[in-house]
Amino acid sequence: MSQTVTVTGLKELEQTISQLNGKVAKKAVEIAVKSGTKVVLEEAKARAPLGIVPHKFKEKGAVITVKPGNLRKSLKQRVYRGQRASMGNIQSIIPLDGRAFYGKFQEWGWKTKSGRYIAPQRFLAPAWQAKKEEALDQLGKRLGEEVEKAAREAAVNAR
Repeated sequence: MSQTVTVTGLKELEQTISQLNGKVAKKAVEIAVKSGTKVVLEEAKARAPLGIVPHKFKEKGAVITVKPGNLRKSLKQRVYRGQRASMGNIQSIIPLDGRAFYGKFQEWGWKTKSGRYIAPQRFLAPAWQAKKEEALDQLGKRLGEEVEKAAREAAVNAR
């Protein structure tokens, strides 16, 4: 699931960011993006389906037993920078991979080998819908804090 968000009305903040050192500005934006993603991540963990019995799958020839709650525990955020980011310079995502690869099946549904469709138990999309305003508020607040902090440090270092 990829969502694009455009924030407007922050001209003063944009001007302040553009006056900062490039590396410092990128770090401030990265911290802000991570804090916004964390709001959605916490909601996604709360909404993630919880199994009632352990299940098994094969990984590199070995049979792995996974306890209930593995999907919740495995939900984390990942930050991509520069060319690795598919949109913009900094991108923060909640991937469904690794030992919780089945999270994508929970989110989107799947067909069994016999062709029967298993309906999804959506948790990421509803988490985004429920917390997107709070996440954007957190991102803006944190970005303002980080830019102010960087500007203060730049002023102290300039002396």
